[in-house]
Amino acid sequence: MHSAGQAPRESVSLLTQCKQILAPIQALLYNLATFFSFYKVTIVADEIQNAKNSYFSEK
Repeated sequence: MHSAGQAPRESVSLLTQCKQILAPIQALLYNLATFFSFYKVTIVADEIQNAKNSYFSEK
């Protein structure tokens, strides 16, 4: 027989397990977002550099 006091503890442990599972996923998503924003900035910088180079080579 389960006593009434055990149910909340089980749900809390389940919540803790969910947090432990979600934390690395959240970190991974954050790292991906950071990487892609940096990647986009790099691409834009390259585009600007290429535009400058083509502009000056035409003159």
